[in-house]
Amino acid sequence: MLWDVRAGKTVHIYVWKLGSILDLEFSLDGKRLISSSDVSRSNISENSLFDWDVRRGVPLSSQVYVEAYTCPCIQHHPTEPKFVAQSDGNYVALFSSVPPFRLDEYKGHEGHGVSGFSIKCDFSLDVEMLAGGSSEGSLYFYDYKTAQLLHRTYAYKHSMHRCCLPPYFV
Repeated sequence: MLWDVRAGKTVHIYVWKLGSILDLEFSLDGKRLISSSDVSRSNISENSLFDWDVRRGVPLSSQVYVEAYTCPCIQHHPTEPKFVAQSDGNYVALFSSVPPFRLDEYKGHEGHGVSGFSIKCDFSLDVEMLAGGSSEGSLYFYDYKTAQLLHRTYAYKHSMHRCCLPPYFV
């Protein structure tokens, strides 16, 4: 459902049998929407991330991510035409946010496990780092450009959800 906060009403209802929506993110121009689902209709490797036309309310592509994992977090890069998706495959995948949404197969931020939790990932304000949490309660800080792990900090006894990242990452 697309809600207009100015008018206080529903503008559009998107209908597609995907199951629970894990996360969604508008494109930088506001014309497209990427959604993540935990259930697919036919082949999970073609239905975990969807690209939507916001105005028409129709899916433009269901083949954004062709691996058999769900993505509980999607985050657009603040200045580049890219977005990242936290994969249940225990890495953060980098995509072009311009159709056909190519996965950068050479740049994955790996080393942390999410074990099916809806764990947030986000960019630092200067966009030099990408941070994410793990199901064992650690924070992982990666160099965004090289995907090198910079630092790991044990932070909590439980998994890292959106509310648990430091304020400058949320």
